[in-house]
Amino acid sequence: MGSKSDSDNFMRLLAIIGAILVVIVAILCFIGFTSIINIAKGLVWILIGIVILMSCFKPNNPVPYNEAFILIMGIVVLVLSFVFTCHFIIALIAGIIIIVGGFIGMLT
Repeated sequence: MGSKSDSDNFMRLLAIIGAILVVIVAILCFIGFTSIINIAKGLVWILIGIVILMSCFKPNNPVPYNEAFILIMGIVVLVLSFVFTCHFIIALIAGIIIIVGGFIGMLT
């Protein structure tokens, strides 16, 4: 059976992968600059991705890193993937990965 640190590391890995996917969605929203709405969507996505990455790496603990925060950020990404519909599939996968990481952290 794995220890708490193993599940914490796995949760962190899933959150980092999800955050990287969110940043990729932001970059894809910026490509083309077709409208100001896409730029705004890209800024929101990149902000969310950076907040999740900051919580995982916590150089000076600027954002709390715990299971509930990761789970809430996963739900936010999932909801925004339906609202923004900008590269829906990638954002949906990122939200699911982050939510799974949050659940793994909460269950252990």
